[in-house]
This record gives sequence, C-alpha cells and structure tokens, in this order.
Amino acid sequence: MRLATSVWQSLHGNAHRTRLGTSARVRPTRLRWQITPGGRLGWLTAAKPRLHLAVTNMRMRFG
Repeated sequence: MRLATSVWQSLHGNAHRTRLGTSARVRPTRLRWQITPGGRLGWLTAAKPRLHLAVTNMRMRFG
C-alpha cells in the first residue's frame, strides 16, 4: 500500500508544508482486547472491534 500526503511543521515560528510518502504491507489479523473496566480505557469494554490490521515493512519519506 502506498500513500502520498503532506504534513505541516513549524520552523522558526513559520508553518511549512512537507511532503510525506509512505509504503507498507497491510494484512488482516486477529487479536483479543484485555481492558481493565475501571481503567482509563474502560469505556472500550462495551466496544466490539470491527477490523484488525497488521502493518509491516513500513517506510516513511519526508521531503
């Protein structure tokens, strides 16, 4: 999978747009959530994950 986009960065108080290119392999995977109901992410205990993806061999290029 390839994606070309841009990011905004601050340099010496000025905003600059920088090109960003990424490439990676994306594939479906399985996993199980173990969330502490009283913890910071406790609100996720009622959620049902719809899609799990593994991203491997990711490369990012700025500029």
